[in-house]
Amino acid sequence: MRSSVETQAIIDAASAVRKDIYFLCHGGPINTPDDAARIIAATDCVGFVGASSLERMAVETSLSDLTRRFKAIPVSRSSRFLSGSSLPSASPAFPRSFSA
Repeated sequence: MRSSVETQAIIDAASAVRKDIYFLCHGGPINTPDDAARIIAATDCVGFVGASSLERMAVETSLSDLTRRFKAIPVSRSSRFLSGSSLPSASPAFPRSFSA
């Protein structure tokens, strides 16, 4: 998938500058939990941010069901960013309310 290659290129470029970044995928060609799972499996993303892009998803699919499906996406490839490290301190970009 071209989008996963481009996503990983962005991640690699940002990682070359800073090592303390958590990467999330969002928007573009991601229309379903399956799409997000493919991007996460093929990149170092550790999750998905579903803002207004959720509005494009089928109305008949409940948001609760969609949320459960997004939360069930495994992030094993990216777990190296979370294991053995502490979360960064609070900042406007990474609030204290975040929990892994």
